[in-house]
Order: sequence, then structure tokens, then C-alpha cells
Amino acid sequence: MDGDAAGDLAGPTDAELAIAPFSLPTLTGGTVDLAERLGKQPIVLVFWPSWCAPCVAEAPHLVRLHQTYGPQGVAFVSVSEDTADQHGKLRALVKRLGIAYPVALDADGSVLGSVRPGGAVPLTLVLDATGATTYMSDNYEPGDEVALEAAITAVVGTGEGGH
Repeated sequence: MDGDAAGDLAGPTDAELAIAPFSLPTLTGGTVDLAERLGKQPIVLVFWPSWCAPCVAEAPHLVRLHQTYGPQGVAFVSVSEDTADQHGKLRALVKRLGIAYPVALDADGSVLGSVRPGGAVPLTLVLDATGATTYMSDNYEPGDEVALEAAITAVVGTGEGGH
């Protein structure tokens, strides 16, 4: 479903959007363990590679939304599909864009494939505090950030860290 159609929360089936917990290394040498957040707080989960123009175009909006909703208890997790030889470029891009939330590394695409087999990038999901997917966009076009922000606003306050 496109981001502009994402306001239709009845869209894809729960089975299609089921997110299994995963643990991945991060660009900074840490680990992202989705199980620590899944079902406990709202999450914005974004799959992207550095070479994807729509992904890079969406990133400044995600940074702004993180600055606004991160302090309200919404976790943001980025999952990069970049391979090891692209990590230098990815690091520079993350710095340039000001991405302050975790950037996990899924070079073989196994996590993306488990979430959305054959899925396009960027794939942006909003999960509520129960872990249910309430928004999905498998592309980014200018203006999609409006629907994304509405989806985030709808889940704010539903998690332990919310108001």
C-alpha cells in the first residue's frame, strides 16, 4: 500500500504485516534488539539502503518526526540494506542527514524479506504499543510524511513511554 493510502488502517492483513522480533548489529557497533521494544512502545520501523533516492528523500522527515515524537515514547529504528562495502558511504549519509536513532544492518535483506517478501524500499511501518502494524508505506513520494505523522500521532501515548 502506498503511504497516501496508509490512512486506511484496515489495509493489509495482520499476517502480512506481522513483525517478528529481530536482533541486528548497528552501524555504530551496538545491537538493535526489536524484542526489547516490540509490544511495549510505539515503533517507527524503516527499511532502506543509502543508494535509494526515495529513501534519502524521506529521511529528513523521519529525522524531524523522531525529534518530535521520540521524546513522547515513540522508538525509531532504521534498518539499512547496505552491504559492508557501502558502510563508509552509509556512515557519511547518516551523519549528513542527522539521523540520531539506531541504524541496524541487514545486508542480506533477511529481516526485510521476513517482513515483506519482495518488498520495495523504503518500507516504512508504524507499530502501536501492542506491536500491531497500523501504517505501511512501501515507497516514498513527497507528501507521504503527512500520513506518516498522522499514523504516529494516532499511536502516541499508547506505550509505556507515552503521555
